[in-house]
Amino acid sequence: MNNSKLTALLLLLITAHLYTGVSAYDTVGVYSPVGDHATLQCANVAQPDCSSTTWNYENRGSRYSAELVGHGKVRDTQRAERLRVESDCSLHISDLRPEDAGLYTCRQYLIEDGPQHGADAPVLLSVLSISPPSPVTELNPGSTVTLYCALYTRDGPGRCNKDSDKPNLSWVTEKGTQLVDSRYKVETFLCQSTLTVTLRQEDNNRKWRCQLTVDSEVKTSHSYTTILSDNPGGKRKPTMSPTSPPSSPSKIELAIRLAVFFTLLIIPALIGAHYYIKKRNRPQTEQDSPGVEMQVLT
Repeated sequence: MNNSKLTALLLLLITAHLYTGVSAYDTVGVYSPVGDHATLQCANVAQPDCSSTTWNYENRGSRYSAELVGHGKVRDTQRAERLRVESDCSLHISDLRPEDAGLYTCRQYLIEDGPQHGADAPVLLSVLSISPPSPVTELNPGSTVTLYCALYTRDGPGRCNKDSDKPNLSWVTEKGTQLVDSRYKVETFLCQSTLTVTLRQEDNNRKWRCQLTVDSEVKTSHSYTTILSDNPGGKRKPTMSPTSPPSSPSKIELAIRLAVFFTLLIIPALIGAHYYIKKRNRPQTEQDSPGVEMQVLT
């Protein structure tokens, strides 16, 4: 190989090293509950003004992928109002939803439509959610409810690698101790868990907390509050007693009331008509009765 070819090869290797890098960044895991927020750090920032930063999103469960941020600008119109690029080029997501779970990759492009600079900086966002009891519309002491807790990952709800990530879901009190009472029935499989419990009066306004630990370290938790009805004991409110005034009269009562009403209206009219006719007929009688005419006979 002559010197010119060797020089060209060295320049090509140097250029490839500058633009693509030689090592990948470790995947960072971020865990947050539904309704909260998350900030995804970008580990490979090239331009401090973020003009070279691009964030891509992928969810294998839904088979959806998109470019959320291109050269520092938010591009995804569906989630634009909940996305923000921070001053350090990290991606901030507010009001988290289950569908936000997935793989976020931060990449650097020094020029638009140019080659990628450096390696990918991947961030795995997992979202913890509790589904409320359904179709229960009213909770009372004695009601049995089942709460479903799931960790949404890039592979879908409740789907995670149990062996590598070592995640664990558990139901705990507000102090963080596990629920051990016999009235609690807990079933857990991978990254999903259900809690079935028969409610008591003291469970009113109680928070049922699902906690996620990874490698024995608490990462996040999410809770659901049970609100019982105002009627203790779980009994239906009594119906209106017979002595209570009815809300509306029956048809018979209505007919009687109308008859009495019209009778009271007619009686004064009849009495008035009677006296009027009697008074009118009295002078008519005196006028029409023939008088005694005296004639003088001659």
